[in-house]
Amino acid sequence: MENKEKNADDVRYELLPAPREGTIACIDGGSAFITKSASKAIALIRIYSRAIKRSRTEETITLERTGTTITVRGLLTITVPVRNEEEPFIHAVNTYRRRRELETALKLITDATEHVDLLLIDGSLDAKTIEEKTLLTNIATSCAEKGTILVGFCKSCSWNNEGQPLTSFLARRTTLPTWSVKWNGSLIAKLHAQASTPLRIDVKGNEEQTLRALSILSWASRDVATPGYPYHLSDADKFAQIPNKEATLLNTLYHARNNWDTELEQNSTMYHDVLNRI
Repeated sequence: MENKEKNADDVRYELLPAPREGTIACIDGGSAFITKSASKAIALIRIYSRAIKRSRTEETITLERTGTTITVRGLLTITVPVRNEEEPFIHAVNTYRRRRELETALKLITDATEHVDLLLIDGSLDAKTIEEKTLLTNIATSCAEKGTILVGFCKSCSWNNEGQPLTSFLARRTTLPTWSVKWNGSLIAKLHAQASTPLRIDVKGNEEQTLRALSILSWASRDVATPGYPYHLSDADKFAQIPNKEATLLNTLYHARNNWDTELEQNSTMYHDVLNRI
């Protein structure tokens, strides 16, 4: 590792290793509300995984608020505290989607019959619930057994330094074309010379595995449309997201097939039946 430099805060910048081709499996999820009332909602969850083969799953979930908690029912049933009174269902949907993403990642790596260099998960490797912590531990164990490096890739980073976004703060203090910086157990890295911004990357592994992961990520981040962002995640995001047009159409079809006056006050089984027919 050559070409190190330090800024005034004694942060050490490391020039990225040379790009190296590797096999990458990745998982991303999308969600959208189909309809909402004050106490109930229906949402669509879409999970996309890409490895040797590609797979996409969809499920409708119902959300019902009781006091300060929201019960989410789909393939799983979970209870989530209300975090935001203005948008009470968003945190619940995100929590459920994250759980399903991690379950998909665990199944993907456990069932893998061919070697995968990196398992790339959209978002950090921070666990926000006990269930997430258990899943991430099991994923890391399975990755270690398969010789795969587990990586969390964050589309955005909320960390700040001296009142400035950390990524901008660090980017202004180096002239290296590509680089990485260790920060709070994670990495902030600029994966391509033309990248618009550095990104937060979590790597579960030792120093050698971290360098290998950065080398493969750098190789995967050369797409001219999104330099500095792995093409595999761009592809996963495209197939996982639920565009507003699609959500609006589902909302229209839902109410066309259902009695508008009943809204969301009927048995939750009805919601699944209606969405499944659509």
